[in-house]
Amino acid sequence: MSKTDINYINLNALNEEIAIKEEDVNFYGVVIDATFPYQTEKRYVMTCKVADPSTIDEKEYVNVVFLANELEQLPII
Repeated sequence: MSKTDINYINLNALNEEIAIKEEDVNFYGVVIDATFPYQTEKRYVMTCKVADPSTIDEKEYVNVVFLANELEQLPII
């Protein structure tokens, strides 16, 4: 799949029906908060709160959890 084949949807378009399909979903949003990466016994973990750009004031967001074997694999936010 090339980058031009990827379809992005905003967070407000996500719903339970999409989640049930168990397919990959590409979405976009605004990072409104992020934790510092931390290390567990097996991996590095980082969490971000991501909101739809049109509803930032409504305080609706999703938590995105990043897991990595190495610290360098996590995003820099």
